[in-house]
Amino acid sequence: MRVLNGRIALLAALAFAPLAQAQDESGMYIGAGFGTFDYDESDDIPFPVSDTTTTYQLVGGYRFNEHLAIELGVGRTGDLEAEFAEEIPGIGPVTLEIDASYDIYSLRVLGMLPFDRFTLVGGAGYYSADLGVTGRLRGLGDLGGFDGHERGATASVGLQYDFRLDLRSLSIRGEYQWFDFGSEIDAAGFNVTALFRF
Repeated sequence: MRVLNGRIALLAALAFAPLAQAQDESGMYIGAGFGTFDYDESDDIPFPVSDTTTTYQLVGGYRFNEHLAIELGVGRTGDLEAEFAEEIPGIGPVTLEIDASYDIYSLRVLGMLPFDRFTLVGGAGYYSADLGVTGRLRGLGDLGGFDGHERGATASVGLQYDFRLDLRSLSIRGEYQWFDFGSEIDAAGFNVTALFRF
């Protein structure tokens, strides 16, 4: 009888092992990432800025199961820079220098398709971005600055590697993310993010 009870217990443990694994995938996580940000304004915009810069971000989210998560991100770009040579009557040729940067906040739903330690990740959601711009005429001084704001949809696709040994709760994600800045601006970035699940 004792042997039979032992076998039943072993079979029950094996039967419920996948459920324990699925439950283990849920929980909160935080992360930090670094990458690049590509920004290209249409020539229809006066003094269009087109540049590639660095970006970094902090993320926090909740993973409901192995296929679904919701994530909040806060990021900042480096300086987006451009120069324009102009002719000013009575002064002559001058160079206009523009520096701009974005603070980007995003809320996304992530879908995940796991393959052992690798997981395909796709996301869609909403972003809100605060723009800061400063301008100066080289040799003549600052022109001051102005602030702007963008908001709209965002989408992403990436690949995540989940460590399984003693670092089971640590993952690394490489991700390409698009931002809908309107028809006159193309904006996208690639980030590598380290994630730690609680």
